[in-house]
Formats: sequence, structure tokens, C-alpha cells
Amino acid sequence: MKTSEYWQKRFSELEELRHGEAAAGYQEISRQYQEAERELERQISVWYQRFAANNGISMQEARKFLSKAQREEFQWDIEEYVRKGEENAITPIWKKQLENASARAHISRLDALKLQIQQQMEKLFGGQLDSVDKTMRRVYEGDYYHTAFELQKGVSIGRSFSQLDERSIQKVLARPWAPDGRNFSDRIWSNKQLLVHELNTTMTQNIILGKDPQKAIQAISRRLKVSQTAAGRLVMTESAAIGNAAQRDSFRELGVEQYEIVATLDSRTSEICRHMDGKHFKMSEWQTGVTAPPFHVNCRTATAPYFEEDLDQIGERAARDEESGKTYYVPANMGYEEWEKAFVESGAYATPTTVGQSFAGYNQAQQDDLEQIYNNAPQEIKALYVKYGGQLQPVDENVDPSIGEAYFSPSDGRVHMHKADAAAGNSYQEPFQVHFHEYAHNLDYLAGGGQNFSRAYKNAAQKTLEDVIMDDCEKTIKQYFKDSAADANGVYQKAFDAQLKISGVGAEAYVRNLLHNYRLTTGMLRTDPIYQLLENELDAAKTEEAIRGFYTKHFDKFSKFIYDKSKVLDSFEDYIKMNHTMKEYSNLSDMFGRYSVQCGRSSYAFGFGHDPAYITGTGNLSAEGFAEMTDSTIASPGALALIKRYLPDAYNMYLKMLKRM
Repeated sequence: MKTSEYWQKRFSELEELRHGEAAAGYQEISRQYQEAERELERQISVWYQRFAANNGISMQEARKFLSKAQREEFQWDIEEYVRKGEENAITPIWKKQLENASARAHISRLDALKLQIQQQMEKLFGGQLDSVDKTMRRVYEGDYYHTAFELQKGVSIGRSFSQLDERSIQKVLARPWAPDGRNFSDRIWSNKQLLVHELNTTMTQNIILGKDPQKAIQAISRRLKVSQTAAGRLVMTESAAIGNAAQRDSFRELGVEQYEIVATLDSRTSEICRHMDGKHFKMSEWQTGVTAPPFHVNCRTATAPYFEEDLDQIGERAARDEESGKTYYVPANMGYEEWEKAFVESGAYATPTTVGQSFAGYNQAQQDDLEQIYNNAPQEIKALYVKYGGQLQPVDENVDPSIGEAYFSPSDGRVHMHKADAAAGNSYQEPFQVHFHEYAHNLDYLAGGGQNFSRAYKNAAQKTLEDVIMDDCEKTIKQYFKDSAADANGVYQKAFDAQLKISGVGAEAYVRNLLHNYRLTTGMLRTDPIYQLLENELDAAKTEEAIRGFYTKHFDKFSKFIYDKSKVLDSFEDYIKMNHTMKEYSNLSDMFGRYSVQCGRSSYAFGFGHDPAYITGTGNLSAEGFAEMTDSTIASPGALALIKRYLPDAYNMYLKMLKRM
């Protein structure tokens, strides 16, 4: 039988692992503070250099409006802030503040600086939130599985337990644990608002007192150091709360009935932790901050299971407890990595995630194949099956050929397709890919409460998935156009040859006309030194090969005059078909469908896709894009690789969408 000292030692070591994870997270946050401090120092120095006299500036001078040129430069800064913010999920409140500032006809020098300071704080605390969120996820997952391992190793007998998914982790992270009802996200944004106020006040007071810029920089540095220390307390305390919550959940999952408080006893141990050390409680009495740690800021106290009976009897009971699910032997010398690979990563002894009736009706071999494909799906997708699996129904094989070989029907809430065809796959789909495609439509419909969630979902820039797919298609074609400029067989050279035929002139005359158009659109005079250099370079090109070289070298200047996205799409189609299989590009074809129509096509670029009349309907591309990304993610690695490469923003939005469903 394992003694109480054994459990105390093992779970004290787990607390040390957790502390190390939190310390690594804080190290990343410290780096973010250092970057913010350097940038603030630079911005304040530039501001004083521009507006101060004799190394100082009066409040009257600070409140003067920016000049027209300075206002235009400031406008560019705001546009850059918004652009970068949209790439990193800018908060609606800050975006509105920037838009309001952009719309103002006049803005003072001091207000402009305050906006620059706040931008740095938005960036700093946005990064801090991401770092803390990642740290808390690692802490929760690590403590949950390490606790399960230690328990099973301690009694030598394991039994099935629930694997973690995105939904369950997010639920824990969002739940406040302290009496003030705030989670770590709330605390971070509260700290940001406080620091922004303090920095603005410090800057204003420095101007009123007529101090030099170095004094302002030193004062702001001190404020940042205080905030950084607070961030350290937050990440260490929150990790203690999240880690202990993970242990609590693992204890409950594996049937632990009582737990013991295990304090780290040294000169830094608080009075309350000394008092609580060794006390044990029923799991039903668990209350964070009262009967379970953390009991205070930077608390290092842990919990351990507490057993009043012989562990041999516990192991025997687990082994014969049929209702507990599968049981297995965990040898005393098994290491965590070996256990994790055998029982967590493989999913062999984890409670299977419900897939409802979606696998029903297939024969046993087909069900085994479905299980294997599904088990490799990301947790975010599995979370949808966990949430909505109970509402999924078996496949209906009575498919109306006039409608299509496979479809999801909202009217009866069922997927209709031929199971044998779905299991076999075909020349453009992997086995079961269509199965997961149609059930993706089903899950999408259930998540939207009777309408497609994917059609209504918008990102921080208020764009739908459909909008972002179209943006990605445009970016992909433009990038392909650019990349092929130096390719002798690429679309640029094809366009060159085509335009020579159309214009009926020689290469030199054609390129001189392009150069002439470039000069007109940029407003340059013929005497402009830059233009003269270009003209001299072209004069020196005596052969068609040299003229083509000039054309390729300066493609960025000429592209707007020869760019035809329909022709580029033709070339892109040739490139994809030459380098990839139909199974890899069939889904890409479907998501380029509406873009194909926009380019004037009556059929799809790669030969696959829905009817053009359907795909141009509002929201239909969002729904199809969601299903295509889901079936690729689950069942077609080749298709997924192309989606990630050519529709990267859309796929990132899809991943965020999964978390909201």
C-alpha cells in the first residue's frame, strides 16, 4: 500500500512542473514588456525631438493641433494600427477609438502621442493575453493527464477516462474561480486600462512640470516594471488555480473520494498554508481559496489524493468494475511519456467521444475505418461531435439522383448518400471524405440553432467566411501572377506574347508603351531622374531577350496594365493540375468556385464544384467552405495542405469558428 508520504511527494513534484510552466509563460511576457518599453522610449524621444524646444515642451505647445502634413502622417499610423489589429483580432472598442481619431479634422500633438502609447499597450496586453491563455491551456492539460498517470501508476490499475477537448478546456479557463467573479482575461484587460491611464497621467504631468524627456521615459519605465510584476503575480496565481482545477477534474474522473492539502514548507510558506497542510477533505467540499489552493497570491500549495483504505483493494475493485469501462494494468516502472503515448495519444483507453448515430448502418470493417479516421481529427472538431452528436441520425441511402449523390437536408435533419460509395471514395475524394463533408453541414446547421452557423459568423473585421475565401482567392492569384513573372513559361511571359499579337507591334514598342503608361500614372516628368534611368536602361536593351529581361525586372511597374485575373486563373489551373492530384485539388476547386464565376467562367477552374447559380448565392460559399475545410481536415491531408497554402486566412478563420460553435 502506498503511504500518504508517497502521494504528497508525487503531487508536490507535479506542482513544481506546473510552476516551471508558469515561469516559462512569465518569461515570454517579460520579453513583451521589454519590447514595449523600447518602442515607447523611441516614440517619446521622436515626439520631443519634433515638438520640443530646449529639451522641453509646454502644455500650450503640446495642445497645438498637428499640421496638415503631420496629420496625414498620423493618419497613416492609424491605418497601420487598424490593419495590424485586424490581423490579430483587434478589440472592437480600440478599433472604434482609432476610427473616431481618424475621422477628426484636428488632433493635438499630445492626443496623438497618447494614441501611440495606447497602441503599444493594446499590442502588449493582446500578446500577454495570448501568452497567458497558452500557458493556462498547457497547465490544465498537463496537470489533468499527469494526475491521471500518477493515480493509475500508484494503484497499478487504470480505467477509461475522458480525453480533453477544446470545449472542456475553454469552459474551465472562462470560469471565474475567485470571489470577484473575474477570470484571467478580465484581469488582464483591467490591468491594461489602469496602465494606459497611469502612462497618460505620467506623460501629462511631465509636460506640466516642464521636465525633460528622459524623466518621462524613466517614469514610464517604472510604471511598466510595476505592471510587469503584477503580470507575474497573475500568471503564477492563475496557473495555480487552473492546475488545481485540472487535478480536481482528474480526481473526480477517476473516482477519488478525498484529497489532502500539501504545502511547500520553507521560509516563504504563508501562515494559512502552514495551517492547511495535511488537512483532508471530501471531493464534494472542494472550494477554491477556502478548502483548496490557491489560498493567496503566488500560492505554491498543492493537493494530493487521500485514501483511507488499502490501495490493493482499490485496484482490485477498479479491475472488476465493469461499469467503469475498460481497465488495464499500469506497471510501477512505467514513465509518463510511455503512458501518454499508450493511453492518451492513441485514445485506446479514453472514453470514446460520441458521434451519435452517424456511424450507424456501416458494416463493422467500415465502422473500424471510420473510427480510425475520426480518432485522428483535431479536438476542436471532436468537440462539435461531443456537443451535437446526440442529434445526429444515421445516413439515409434513398438518395434522389435529381438532387445529387450526397446532401444534408435541413427539412428532415438527415444526411442522404450511398454508404458504399462514401466508404470507397473515388478519383477526387478520399474514403469517407463525403461522409464527413455532409455531416459537417449537419453540425453547422445544429450549431446555428436551425440555420448555418457558418453563414452568420463574422470575424473582427466584420467579414464572413465567404468574404475571406474570396479575399484569399484574389491574393493567391495576384501572388501567383507575381511569382510567375520570372518564369519563362509563366503567366507574365504568356501575357507578353499575347499582348504582342494583339497590339501588332514589336517587343520594344510594346514595352515602351508600358513604360510611358507607368510615367503618366505616377505623375513623373520625362526629365525625372528615375524615369531617365529606366528609359536609358531600355535603350540599352538591343535584343528581344534583353527587352524581356527589362520587362521581367520591372514587372511591378507594369503589372497593372497587363493583369487579367481570368488569364492568370487559367495559368494557375494548369499549374495546380500539373503538380497535384484530383483528390488534392478538388476541394480547392469548390472554394475557388465563386471566384471562377467572378472571372467570367461558366464552369469551375479545376472541374469540380457546385452549380454557379448556387455558389453565388449569399452565404452558400461560407457553408460549403466550412464543410470542405472540415472534410479535408478529417479525411484528406493532401486537400488540407492546399487549402492551408492557398486559403490561409480563410482556414485560420475556420479554426476560430470551430471554437465558437
